[in-house]
Amino acid sequence: MGLLHLMLLTQAGARVLVSEPNPRRAAFARTLGAAAIINPADGDFAGQVRSLTGGRGAEVVFCAVSVAEAVEQAVEAVAKGGRVQVFASIHPRGSKISVDPNLFHSKEIVLTGTMSQTKEDMRQAVRLLCDRTIEVRPLVSLVLPLDRLEEGLQAALRDDTYRVVIAP
Repeated sequence: MGLLHLMLLTQAGARVLVSEPNPRRAAFARTLGAAAIINPADGDFAGQVRSLTGGRGAEVVFCAVSVAEAVEQAVEAVAKGGRVQVFASIHPRGSKISVDPNLFHSKEIVLTGTMSQTKEDMRQAVRLLCDRTIEVRPLVSLVLPLDRLEEGLQAALRDDTYRVVIAP
């Protein structure tokens, strides 16, 4: 989902910074248009974001991973008046985040989530795909026939695979 966000945002003209610890995935994000890659394992994530944004921070941070710490880091890295959008459910269920509540006051930030798509959201997504406004073929790692479903499921579990398509 993070790469799809990257593609949509760059299509809209945004400068997108991507957080990715895996070097191979980071390089792939760069080929899809990431302006910069931040390795969150390298230390001060918010500091790295501020360094790449002239000290301001990110206007919007999309959290498309299931890690609570990513939400905490996003709240720290977002600019004054910015928005943190949690796009993935956090696992395990019941996980907690710890943030300084004063950041919401002093930075006037919004932390929100998304899950419920409308029919119009689905129509818009189908239009983007059908019109090839967004080209998702680079995200498809493997296409297999139905009789190779088990192989496809195993491939989908590997970290070198993005999406596997099973065709009838």
